[in-house]
Amino acid sequence: MSLCANEGSIATRRRAFEASSTHDAWSELAGIRAPSLVVHGSGDTITPPQNGRALASAIPGAEYLEPSGGRHAPHLGQPEAVDAIIDFISRHPLPSA
Repeated sequence: MSLCANEGSIATRRRAFEASSTHDAWSELAGIRAPSLVVHGSGDTITPPQNGRALASAIPGAEYLEPSGGRHAPHLGQPEAVDAIIDFISRHPLPSA
């Protein structure tokens, strides 16, 4: 099952690429105060892993996980990624309303 490679029309993929290529929010990352976990697969061929590392380092206090061999959606087929996400959520529950 692929979430990226063959889904959508060429025009849709082109619009998504153009949007991600022109959107720049890096200057906003330092202002994030919420607990953050960046999960980026080491085998991602769409977005290089160094982008995930840079993202995590730009968010104050962010945790970073790079599942070995994980692809662009590392939570699919990577049980350790799912376990890490569950662990992160359990350590950072939402405040009571």
